[in-house]
Amino acid sequence: MYVSVTITVPLGRQLVIPSSGILQAGTRQIAFIDHGQGYLEPREVEIGPRVDDQVVVLRGLHAGERIVSSANFLVDSEAQLQAAIGAFAPPPPGAGAAAAMNTPTQQIAIDLSTEPAPPQKGPNTVRVKLTTGDGKPLADVQVTVTFFMPAMPAMGMAAMKVALTLTDKGNGLYEGPLKLDSGGTWQVTVVVQRAGQTIATKQVNISATGGM
Repeated sequence: MYVSVTITVPLGRQLVIPSSGILQAGTRQIAFIDHGQGYLEPREVEIGPRVDDQVVVLRGLHAGERIVSSANFLVDSEAQLQAAIGAFAPPPPGAGAAAAMNTPTQQIAIDLSTEPAPPQKGPNTVRVKLTTGDGKPLADVQVTVTFFMPAMPAMGMAAMKVALTLTDKGNGLYEGPLKLDSGGTWQVTVVVQRAGQTIATKQVNISATGGM
């Protein structure tokens, strides 16, 4: 049996950031510091307890530093993630501006849904509806959806990650099967790619039923 309990505990004065600002990279937690001019510095941090949609940072960040609040949008491929975290080096001057000029921009609406809704522990179906800015369905793209739940050491639970590539069903609809090993709050990232380039992303938190 399970029970939901709310405990009020004074935590003192802490440094907190949005939980979406933390990228789980294996056993490490990474935050991306925005230095401006297109320079994002990956930095390993140590996190503490979560408070609603925020997380306490115990080490690695200083008050006043500017971070990317949705770090997962950077993960358009495993190779790019490894390169970004492994290099820890800024791009050459002007690289950010050049990339922005060379990348085609397109307004894309991402509508994410599950069946059942909300999703449950066990089998589910994930659907993503893509439309352009003028309301037309978006075709000929690759859609991946990643469900991630951070580790909970106090409960003896390791981090969980489920990634799936959706099938094009036509008319801008993409669909795929999903199996969740636990209920609870999942961080969900949708990445839309065309010819290997990320053209749209979306990140939301979804609470699944069924208990741990």
